[in-house]
Amino acid sequence: MSIRLRFEKGSFSAQVVLKDEALTPLLDIISRHQSDDAGGAALHLAKARAESKIFGEPLNQSSEDERIALTKSWIEQHSLAEILAKIPWETYSQKILLLGASQEVVGGGDTWKNSDIEAKFLAASLAAPANFAREVRLAIKSGSIAAITPRTYKVTRRGWTEIYAAIMETSVENQLGNLCE
Repeated sequence: MSIRLRFEKGSFSAQVVLKDEALTPLLDIISRHQSDDAGGAALHLAKARAESKIFGEPLNQSSEDERIALTKSWIEQHSLAEILAKIPWETYSQKILLLGASQEVVGGGDTWKNSDIEAKFLAASLAAPANFAREVRLAIKSGSIAAITPRTYKVTRRGWTEIYAAIMETSVENQLGNLCE
């Protein structure tokens, strides 16, 4: 995950991508130099601060391994129904990623089979995809899932970071909703 920053001064406009380590100093600069007539800037600052506090740790101190560990911990603390409700992904390949991650965390193994995920769909009261193999192929093609053998799969580092990003996004949206009420 990276930080996208866009700023304007008169006719000058710039857009940059920053490393996660820049978040804390960036928040400090914003809080020190923010103009009173910034309009919605306070809301954006609240969003950034909320995002940096999810899981109780600032983002700039989280390596990819720590993010994956935090994601696994989050999954372990939530039921299957909560996971699917809090991360409202629409496509079956995304749901397979979530269910596969849940299987790896609470199912007791590093890999899973189609039958494991089909059972998770039933447990979550969801209809399994009609063409399960195609959905798994799409997840593999996106890099979220890797085939270990022809019939066993594993969530990739990319898949874990996608879940982490989704957790962050939905958590920040919820916190912002609470701020606006």
